Amino acid sequence: MKTMLQQNGFVLVFALLYLSVLTLIIAAAFSHSLLQSKMIQNLHDASVALQNAESALSVAEQSIQGDENHGEGWLTENARYSFHRQAENECEVMYQVNATGLFVKARSNLQSLIQVPKAVAADCPVLLRRRIYWLEVQ
Repeated sequence: MKTMLQQNGFVLVFALLYLSVLTLIIAAAFSHSLLQSKMIQNLHDASVALQNAESALSVAEQSIQGDENHGEGWLTENARYSFHRQAENECEVMYQVNATGLFVKARSNLQSLIQVPKAVAADCPVLLRRRIYWLEVQ
């Protein structure tokens, strides 16, 4: 049978080992939580940047008059746009519109092609201003 002094030493070693393992588990959980927090923040920043770019794209598309060759502007300090005439015929003008939205470190670039009707002529059908395509570019 072991004496009381020999058993006390074993309990101390076991307690230290148990606390060390518990500390490692807590540190790993904290690290995982911090990583998820950073991922959520980056996702939020990217979402706000996309919203800024969409707003700038919409404003740019509405500001095109149909007789301009190009233009650019800032909606806010985090949203800018530009547009360039791409093609035209007797009834319509096609513009490529680019918009950039920024927020913190996130950036979103959008591009669209918009059809703008010219003044209605006798041989032209009634056309409406419309977006042909929209895409997010890198």
